[in-house]
Amino acid sequence: MGARPAVERNRTREERAGDEEDQDGEEEPAPVARRDLVPHRKVPSVLDRHGRVHYVIAAFRASERRPAAGAAPPGPLAAAAHAAVEQPPMRLEQKVAIITGAGQGIGEAYARRFAREGAVVCVADVNADKGSAVAKAIGGSAFFERVDVSDENDTRRLAQAVVDRCGRIDVLLNNAAIFYGIENQNTSYAYLRKIFDVNYFGAWLMSRAVFPHMKAGGGGSIINQSSSAAWMHPDMPIESDELPSFHYSVTKAALNALTRFMAGCVGKYDIRVNTIAPGPTLTEATKQIVDENMLGMIVDFMMAIHRPLEPDDLTGTAVWLASDDARMVTGQCIPVDGGMIMLG
Repeated sequence: MGARPAVERNRTREERAGDEEDQDGEEEPAPVARRDLVPHRKVPSVLDRHGRVHYVIAAFRASERRPAAGAAPPGPLAAAAHAAVEQPPMRLEQKVAIITGAGQGIGEAYARRFAREGAVVCVADVNADKGSAVAKAIGGSAFFERVDVSDENDTRRLAQAVVDRCGRIDVLLNNAAIFYGIENQNTSYAYLRKIFDVNYFGAWLMSRAVFPHMKAGGGGSIINQSSSAAWMHPDMPIESDELPSFHYSVTKAALNALTRFMAGCVGKYDIRVNTIAPGPTLTEATKQIVDENMLGMIVDFMMAIHRPLEPDDLTGTAVWLASDDARMVTGQCIPVDGGMIMLG
């Protein structure tokens, strides 16, 4: 073959490429301006007729892009990439979750967050007015079921009602407990039994009620609500010769132990059991029971992060434990308390 003319040799590669067309007569797509893109992750789109994979960058600075006047609207692929950036995937999409004590406080925060993450939420509470109001406010697929967690028949009825309505149960969050209005000075045996009936036996009865349905459905996640009070041992006042019952703290300590025993037993059915232990959380119950000066001392002298929790501070941990991201996490008690109780 003869030598290429000098003029041709001196032409740049870009100039020569401009004379050449693709074999099928279509020009190669022009490169996208890199200043509009953030290297994040490539998402394969479609194969062209030569079998080459075209990619789109799924993350880009949408706020910095300004279409030229008269420019055509973005195509469906660009719109899909933009949506992927603006709307992160829901972590509990279509999971069916029962949240007890969801009519107020932390339970309500759990219910609202689970619904935002795509879960079908059963707002379960003994207070029909409050529970139904929360379910109505959440809207969508959320619904209310009244339950007394200390009543075995009622817990079984609730579990069956959810299965009849939704087909399965994926998550149980045992949040119901007696805390609001608790009588700290009541050391009677009868009152201790009352606290145990709800705070401990309520969680056990609810877990028993959902167990056969989770087993039949191939697994699930049970999340118990403990408390940092399970590890604290303040000097309780002793009146006359009455030994304190330590009612609330002891029920939460018992719940921590129950979590480990349950996890070791039901793991073979792909059912996970974990516990969240909140620190001082600004609910109406906390404001009623914990003196403001005492709360300030706890925050300033016992917590590494010097501020009390809000109910929403707990919801991320619950979502994670309920999600498939925690599929190999079981038997764990996780303090969410700003560094007040540091296990390990």
